[in-house]
Amino acid sequence: MRPVKLTISAFGPYAGRTFFDFEKLGTNGVYLVTGDTGAGKTTIFDAITYALYGEASGKNRKSEMFRSKYADASTDTFVELTFLSKGKTYEIKRIPKYERVKVRGEGTTVQNESAQLITDDGRIITKTTEVTKAVEEILGVNKEQFTQIAMIAQGDFLRLLLASTEERISIFRQIFNTEKYESLQKKINEDYKMANRECEELRNAIEQYFSSVKPEISDDNLLYADRIAMLEKQIEDDAAQKEKLDKALQVISEEILNATRKLQEAKEQAKMREEYFAGEKKKLKLSEEVQEATKKLSAAKENENKIIYLDEKIITLKNSLSQYEALEQSNRVYKETEKKLTDHVNYVQKAGTDQETLTKEMCEDKKQIEQLKVLEKEYLALIETEKEEKLLLENLLLLQAEYEAYKLVAKQHEDAVLEYEKAYKVFEEGRKVYQSMEKAFFDGQAGVLATHLAENEPCPVCGSLTHPNPARILQDAPSKKDLQKKKDDIDRTEADMRHKGQAASVLNGQKSEKYSVVEHKAEKILGEKEVAKLESRLPDVIQVSKEKCEEILVKSKDLFSETERLQKKEEQLPAKENALNELKENLQKAQIEIAALESKREQIRKQTEELLKTLDFRSKAEAECTINNYVNQKTQMQDELKNLTTDLQSKEKEVHAVEGAMEAIYKQLAKTPAVDDIAEQGKLEGAKDAQNKNNTLRDEIMARNQNNSALLTKIKVSYAKLIKKEEKLTMLKALNDTANGRQNEKGKIMLETYVQMAYFERILHKANIRFESMTGGQYTLLRRKDAENNRSQSGLDLEVMDHYNGSVRSVKTLSGGEAFKASLSLALGMADEIQASSGGVRLDTMFVDEGFGSLDEESLQQALNVLVGLSEGNRLVGIISHVSDLKKKIDKQIIVTKDKLGCSDARIVV
Repeated sequence: MRPVKLTISAFGPYAGRTFFDFEKLGTNGVYLVTGDTGAGKTTIFDAITYALYGEASGKNRKSEMFRSKYADASTDTFVELTFLSKGKTYEIKRIPKYERVKVRGEGTTVQNESAQLITDDGRIITKTTEVTKAVEEILGVNKEQFTQIAMIAQGDFLRLLLASTEERISIFRQIFNTEKYESLQKKINEDYKMANRECEELRNAIEQYFSSVKPEISDDNLLYADRIAMLEKQIEDDAAQKEKLDKALQVISEEILNATRKLQEAKEQAKMREEYFAGEKKKLKLSEEVQEATKKLSAAKENENKIIYLDEKIITLKNSLSQYEALEQSNRVYKETEKKLTDHVNYVQKAGTDQETLTKEMCEDKKQIEQLKVLEKEYLALIETEKEEKLLLENLLLLQAEYEAYKLVAKQHEDAVLEYEKAYKVFEEGRKVYQSMEKAFFDGQAGVLATHLAENEPCPVCGSLTHPNPARILQDAPSKKDLQKKKDDIDRTEADMRHKGQAASVLNGQKSEKYSVVEHKAEKILGEKEVAKLESRLPDVIQVSKEKCEEILVKSKDLFSETERLQKKEEQLPAKENALNELKENLQKAQIEIAALESKREQIRKQTEELLKTLDFRSKAEAECTINNYVNQKTQMQDELKNLTTDLQSKEKEVHAVEGAMEAIYKQLAKTPAVDDIAEQGKLEGAKDAQNKNNTLRDEIMARNQNNSALLTKIKVSYAKLIKKEEKLTMLKALNDTANGRQNEKGKIMLETYVQMAYFERILHKANIRFESMTGGQYTLLRRKDAENNRSQSGLDLEVMDHYNGSVRSVKTLSGGEAFKASLSLALGMADEIQASSGGVRLDTMFVDEGFGSLDEESLQQALNVLVGLSEGNRLVGIISHVSDLKKKIDKQIIVTKDKLGCSDARIVV
C-alpha cells in the first residue's frame, strides 16, 4: 500500500482544506514530517489510518474528536485518500460523526458517519463496515496489524516487540493465511471428542444391556468378554430346561385331549335326548295347527263367486273412462276461458287507472319544464360569480403569504440591528480601553527614554540639551505584546461589528422590497395602502371570502341538480306520450276480447251439463277410484286364498320333518355306549392344573431366554464396535495432543503455531540484519525455545542475545533507545517477509511516529542508514520527529505550521 494523494478538511487542527501530493516524495527513501509540538504532524498519519479503517493511528483519538474546533461552521469535515495496492488505484472518502449547521433552517444537526470506496474497476462500495471490510481484503491486514507493522503510532512502537505468542498468532494468521492449520487443529479436536463420545455411548449402552439381563450379572470388575461368556452359559441352561418341560407338556396334552373327547361324547348324548323329547312336543303342537289351517281354507273358498262379480264391474267401468276424459277436457277449456276473461277485466281496470295517472303526470311535467330555461340562466350567472370570488380568495391568500414573509424579514432585521448595536458597543468599549493602554504604553516608553538622558546631551525626541522635567517610568505600563494583543482583539470586534452591520443592511433592503410588494398588492386587492391594518383586517376578509365561496358552491350544486332533473323529464316526455297512445289502443282491444270470452264460456257450460247426465260419477278421478277399490278387494280375496293354501302345505311338511328327525335320534342313541362324565371331568381338571404350572414355568424361561438372547446380540454388536472405536480413539488422542499443543514434554505448541514459527524465524532473520546494524553488532533477536509457563502458549515469544557479554535475556530489559531500534527492525523484517511470502500482502510505505528522541547521535545515524537503505526495496518511509539533526540529514520533508489561533497548515519540500 502506498498513499498517492490525501485531502483533509476541517480535520483536527486543520481548519480548512489541506492537500498532500505524496507523489512528490517519490516511491522510495525517507521523508521527514516536522513542525512545532501540537502543530498537527500526527494528524497526517491519523487521517491516512482513518481513511483506511475508520479509526485513528493511536488509541487515544476517537473519530468523534476529528472535527476541527477552528473550522468555519460551513466547512465540511472529511478525509479523501487515493492509494495504490498491487498496482491498482483505489479512492476512499470518509466523513466522521460530528455536529454541523443545518442546510435548511436554523440551528445544528448531527452529521452521521459515512464512507465510500471506489475500486480500480469503478465499483463503488458504501457503508462504513463494508468499506472497512473491503480495505482489509485489499491490504490483507486489519487496523491493529497495520499499526504494528506499517504505521507505528506515537507511544505504540513497543507493542509489536512485546507482543505475546497469542497476539502474534492472531497477527500471523491473517497475514500468512494459516487459518487452515487452525481449522485442522479444531477438526482433529472435534474428531477426538466425537470418538470419545461414541466410545462412552457404546460403554453406556453395553452396561444398560447388562443391567437388563435376568438373572443379573452384577460383577462390574469382570471384563466384557467374561461377562458375555457367563450370559451365553445362562442361555444354554435355560434352553435345556425348556426342552424337558416341552416333553412333559406333550404327555399332559394327550391326557387332556382324551378326557375332553369323552366329555364331549357325554354332552352330545344328553343333547340328543333333549332333542328327542322336544320333537315329541313340537309334533303335537304342529298337528293342532294343521287342523286349524284346514278350517280357514274351507271358509276362504266361499269368496270365489265374489271375485267373478268384481271382474265384471271393473271391465264395465274401464270401458266408460273415455267419456270421462271428454268431460275433463270440457272442464279445462271452461277454466281457461274463465281465467282469460278475469285477466282481461283486470287489465281494463288497471289500464284505465294508468291512463288517468299518466295523463296527470305529463301535464305536471310540462309545467315544470317551462321553468328549465330560467334555471339554466341562473346557473350560468352563478358560475361566473363563483369564478370571480375564487380569484379574489386566491389573491387574498397570496397577499397573506407575502405579508407573512414581510413580517419574517422584519423580525430578522430587528434581531440583526440588535446584534449590530451589541457588537458596536463591544467595539467602542474595547477601543476606549485600547486608547488608554496605548497612551500608557507611550508614556511608559517616555519614562524609559528619560532614564538615558544626561545634561548637555541632546534629547533623542526633541533635541534639547537641558531636561528640567524628565518623564518618569510607569510601573503599570502595558508591554508591547499586551498592546498588540489588545489591538488584535479590537480588530476582531471591529470586523465582527462590520459583518453584523452589513447583515442588518442587507435585511433592511429585503424588508423594504417586501413592504413595497405587500403595499402594492393590498392597494390592488383591498383598495388601501396601509400595511399595518392587514394584521387585523386580512384574516376577516379571507374568512368572509371563504364563506361566500362555500355558499356559492352549495347553491350552484343545488341548481345543477335541479336543471339535470328537469332536462331528464323533458327527454322522457315523448316516450310517455307514445306509452299513453299505446295504452288507449290496448284498452279497446281488451274490451272486444272480453265480449267474445263471455259468449264462449256460456257455450262450454251447457255442453258440460249435457255430458254429466249420461255418467254415474262427476269425474274420471271418481270412476278410477272406484275401479281401484274393486281391484283391491279382488286382489285381497285372491291373496288370502293363496296364503291359506301355502300355510297348510307348509305345516304338513313340518310334521313330516319332525317325525323323521325323532326317528334318526332314536337310532343314534341305541348304538352309542354311555360315558361317566363326572370321572372324566376329574381327570381333565387334574391334567389342566399340571399343564398350567408347567406352562408358567416354561413361559418364564422362554421370556428370560428371548430377552437374554436379544441382549447378547446387542452386546456383541456394541462390543465389536467399541473395540474398533477405542482403536481409533487411541490414535486420535495422540494426534489431538500433538496438534493442539498438549504434549507437555514438548511445550504448548499447536500445529498452527508450529507453522508460524517458520515464518517468525525468517522475520527475525531479516529483522536482525537491521537490528545488528543499528546496534553495532551488539544485539540479536532470538525466538524463545522454551515456554514461560505450562499454562500459556509458546513458540512465538522473543528474547535478545547480548554479544558483548554472551547473555540471553528478555526483550523487556532493553533500554528505551534499544527497544525502539528493536521494534523498528522487527516491523521492517515483518514487512519484508510479508512481501516475500505468498500471503498476498504488500506494504510499500511505512510510517514511524516519534521514538528517535531516545537515540544518541551514533544510534540515530545507524537507524537513519537502515531506513535510507530501504530505498533499494522500493519502499517509502515517513518519520515524525522533533530531532533537529534529522532536519539536516533528510531532504524530503512535510513541514507543518500553525498560526496564532492554533490552525495548522502543511507543505511538502523536496
